[in-house]
Amino acid sequence: MVRVAQLVEHRFVVPDVAGSIPVSHPTGDYIMDNLVFVFYGISFGAMLFFSSVIAPKIFSVLQEEDAGKFVRSIFPAYYKFLLIMFSITVILSDIYDKTVSMYFSVTCFALLIISTFVLMPNINKSRDESNQKKFKILHLLSVIINMVILLGLLIIIIFEYIF
Repeated sequence: MVRVAQLVEHRFVVPDVAGSIPVSHPTGDYIMDNLVFVFYGISFGAMLFFSSVIAPKIFSVLQEEDAGKFVRSIFPAYYKFLLIMFSITVILSDIYDKTVSMYFSVTCFALLIISTFVLMPNINKSRDESNQKKFKILHLLSVIINMVILLGLLIIIIFEYIF
C-alpha cells in the first residue's frame, strides 16, 4: 500500500532552473508498480457510466424492439472490454506481486466469464421464449454480479490509497 513515506521515496526533484520552483515527478517504478490501479479506475468508470447512464437511457429513448437489438449488440462489447481490462490487471498484479489485486482480478475475470458466456446467452434465450420469470432471475443475477464487481473496484481503489 502507498504511504506518504513510500510516495516520497519514489519521487525525484527536477533541479531548480533560473529561479523556477522545483517540481516533483513520480519515477517510472512508482508508476509501473501502480499501473494496475489505473486499469481498475478505467474499469470502474466504464462500469459506472454504463450502468448509471447508458443502460437506463436505452429503454427510455428507444422503442422496445430497437432497445432490445441495441442491448444485444452493446453488452458483448461491454463484457469483452471488461474481460480485457481484468486480463491486464491479472498480468500486472502478477508482475508487480500484488497478491490481493491478483485474487480480486481473477475473481472478477471469472464472474465476467460467467456473465458473458453463461448468463447473457440464457438471458437472451429466456427473453426470446417470453419466459419472464427466468429472464428476471437471470437478469437480476447479472446485475448483482455487475454491482459486486463495481463495489469491489471501489473498495480496492480506496484501500490502496488510504493504507
